[in-house]
Amino acid sequence: MASPRYSIPDFAIENTFYAGATVSIFTLDEDLNRTETLAAVYANPVGATLLANPVALDSRGRWPQPVYVGEPVIMVIERDDEVSETGVVSQANRWRGIWQAGTLYFPGERLRDPVFPRTMVVNAGHTSSTFMTDLAAGLLSEEMNLAQETVVMYGAKGDGSTNDSAAILAMQAAVGYITFPSGTFRISTALTVTVPMYFMPGAQLLIDSGILVMLRGRHVFADRVPIFTGSGTVKFQGNDDDASGATIYPEWWGRFPRSGNCAGIIQKMSDACSLLTEWHATFLGGVYRLDNGVTFGRGAFIEGLGQTRRTVFVVNFASGDVMHFTDTAARIEGIQFEQTMDRTSGANVRFDGADSILRDVNTGGWVGVAVNANGCLIEGLVRIGSGTTSGPLLTNTGQGTTIINMRAALNAAAMVAVQLLAGSAFVEIDGLVTTGSAAYAVDVQATGFIPSCVFRRIRCRNNTRAGVNIECSGSGSFQNFIIDGVQMGPGTVTGSASVRLVNNSSSNLFGGTISNINPRGGEHGIYAERNTTGALNQIVVSNSILTGAATAVTETGTEAAGISITLDSETVLT
Repeated sequence: MASPRYSIPDFAIENTFYAGATVSIFTLDEDLNRTETLAAVYANPVGATLLANPVALDSRGRWPQPVYVGEPVIMVIERDDEVSETGVVSQANRWRGIWQAGTLYFPGERLRDPVFPRTMVVNAGHTSSTFMTDLAAGLLSEEMNLAQETVVMYGAKGDGSTNDSAAILAMQAAVGYITFPSGTFRISTALTVTVPMYFMPGAQLLIDSGILVMLRGRHVFADRVPIFTGSGTVKFQGNDDDASGATIYPEWWGRFPRSGNCAGIIQKMSDACSLLTEWHATFLGGVYRLDNGVTFGRGAFIEGLGQTRRTVFVVNFASGDVMHFTDTAARIEGIQFEQTMDRTSGANVRFDGADSILRDVNTGGWVGVAVNANGCLIEGLVRIGSGTTSGPLLTNTGQGTTIINMRAALNAAAMVAVQLLAGSAFVEIDGLVTTGSAAYAVDVQATGFIPSCVFRRIRCRNNTRAGVNIECSGSGSFQNFIIDGVQMGPGTVTGSASVRLVNNSSSNLFGGTISNINPRGGEHGIYAERNTTGALNQIVVSNSILTGAATAVTETGTEAAGISITLDSETVLT
């Protein structure tokens, strides 16, 4: 019996990076390794119409028409002189019908026992021998016979007009799970589900306006297709033993438009998860346009799965936050932000909740990331793209922020990579590289008390006014800091320095250690300016080479006489 076909979601969404690329679709062996055999590729989920394989993507990096296959595959993408390979592309929980001998089965697939009315799950890839041999070898195991018993047997109609709530509750009470066959199951009365829900291809819920469907438990099993429709509300609710940590597909709330606003679908998903303490949403590689921002609550983990294709959010509005994480333990990873216009305010990512994490995010915009909470980790943040906006790549007002391995392409004289503002404390930066002409790699604007920060491995490859700039104003103070390793690039910007210390405050800038500084041709190795009675002292410079600067250490300002900077014997002067 032929296997049911499924569509390949990759390249269904526009991504001009792959415009005109050629995609070859290969079969797999039982160990999920790519063979050299091209898979049969179909134009429809049924019928015999085959498509050419390899497939040429159109001028917008999409399939020229939907592509269907009847088995797991691996794709090889050729673009210009670059060749890349996807992982295994398959349909979750794929139904293979009645078990047959001599058939290649893959892990996670489901099939029918050839004798008894029960459903089996494939535990390991194999070519079937006899049913009993496969069972004894642990290649198959029994699962609930979901394909046989559905809500229809409990009175559901699935016709889009009959209220099927009672039938759903009846199946829940009778067997402890709910299976929906193909159909539209209308929900006209409030519903609370506490058991696993299985959506077979073509199944969806139509929820009436004002109706709440409460899903207590992580167990919703469905492909990346719409299963929640209508104007009613879906809410996931659970604890650490059920819904928390659930993986959610945004496509459950609608199909992403190829060239339209995707924010509404994403916001519906976020709202549905607002009661969870932890949840995980994955986005396939492709382009998602956002005409307005999206807000996420506690424990949201937004992950881009793009490998051969990046997961790109295109920002199509000028002001306001793009992704705003309002609560604790948020996470975003593997995402790229691009914009269609210069932005004037707002951040692409804003963390207002403690213990949040950002990893491997490429961004541009007015402000790339705004950290307004404590204990956050920023790792692998990169600024890309162009534009004339001059906001910082990252702003911070939180305590205990850790920033690791950050790269910033800065293209405006007023730009900075990292800016620490009042409220910051115990911030650690380890690894920051900037390119392009800019103001500062690290800019500290101390209008309040900012203690105990550590900046390591700062490298400015092009003209930059200062690697680290620290300015105290008002009653602000900056104390007990470590700066270890600042290397400036070639070229001279007027007033440039590896480290720039300015105290215009009635309070203090003191208690710092500066080491491993290399100005490489800047005007100043260390520039210190004091214009008030606030202290600028107790600063020690060690193990630095200050021979490249026009002036190794500059002390200036209306109160310069009170500046105290000590150089140790390992520091080489001009």
